[in-house]
Amino acid sequence: MGEHDHLNSIIIILLAGIVGVGFLFYNEYYLAIKPAITEPPKQVKNIQEDRRNSTTTEKKNNTNNENNTSTQQKNLKKKNLKIGKNKTNIPLSVPEGFKIEVLTNKVPEARDIEKGPRGNLWVSRTDKGAITMIDLDSDDGKLGNVQDIFTDMYNPHGIEFHPENKFQLYIAEEDKISKVTLYSEKSSLETVANLPTGGRHYTRSLEFGPNNNLFASIGSTCDVCKEENSKHGTIQKVNTNTGELTQYATGLRNAVFFEWSSINNKMWATEMGRDNLGDDLPPDEINIIERGQDYGWPLCYSDNIYDKKFNGAPNKETPCQDKEPSHIDLQAHVAPLGFDFVPTSTTWSEKYKDDLLVAYHGSWNRSVPVGYKIKWIKLNENRELKNRD
Repeated sequence: MGEHDHLNSIIIILLAGIVGVGFLFYNEYYLAIKPAITEPPKQVKNIQEDRRNSTTTEKKNNTNNENNTSTQQKNLKKKNLKIGKNKTNIPLSVPEGFKIEVLTNKVPEARDIEKGPRGNLWVSRTDKGAITMIDLDSDDGKLGNVQDIFTDMYNPHGIEFHPENKFQLYIAEEDKISKVTLYSEKSSLETVANLPTGGRHYTRSLEFGPNNNLFASIGSTCDVCKEENSKHGTIQKVNTNTGELTQYATGLRNAVFFEWSSINNKMWATEMGRDNLGDDLPPDEINIIERGQDYGWPLCYSDNIYDKKFNGAPNKETPCQDKEPSHIDLQAHVAPLGFDFVPTSTTWSEKYKDDLLVAYHGSWNRSVPVGYKIKWIKLNENRELKNRD
């Protein structure tokens, strides 16, 4: 083989390596974060721009919106539900008794929202690296001042006010948890605990539990793998005095949001299942989180079903025997995020009492898209699935 042949072989090997690395990045990272870093779907963006810029196009878009809304209304009618009020320029539909409208368009990339001690809203904006305050009039809820309070942060996500000190705000960035006392002379961030960084799921969520204990969720670094750092794919209990992290539960690929039910006083969490098993596998999940339990990832999903595509199981016949099954299975790829239990109140109809409302981010890798809605999940007296609407 001549000198030129050697050179050509080296070039081919280098090109193959570059292509391989590029494919790995695309498959493991870009596809996962694509919804957060790319433009909104073109048709939705065009609807909003055309409404502002062209009366003619507005009429065309109105027709399209009416068609979309008409389809949604037909689906509601099939369930014997009457239509509520939509005061947005977006083709949405809500049941009778509900109204949806735009509060503000000044906080793009909003992720977590908490009500502050003075009735205002505090919003984490992960992609912008900011924590923003929305000032609301306490009498009529009208929008006031909107301003970024903390900026240049590292993927801020979870925010939570201390149960006994409502002016003390806790913020979870990718690499740490901080706290700050609002409206004081020393409103500077103080590090409470350090967190592991890197990988595919970089949002960290916070929630205070019984006895004012603080908990944090830490997503996996990958779609499906064996983690090198055991803190990834877990929910951790945080000692706010020492910064020590204690594992509360593991086997959670990406439990983005969690909270305690006032009914059974247990932690509930949404869980996003792995990709690349097809349109309908695995189901996304809602889990009741118990201390010390393993919820299966990366080996198992749903009702302790072994993920045979992942070649990482120990050499035994029942790799899922000691795992905790899901509490409620959801449609695969709906990507459940925030959720809440409907409180007992005069505002909500009795039929919703103590049920779940779950926000679906929506799919990005399914042949027929699913999600993009708030789902009502009706529970029975044992806090188990009764039906979905």
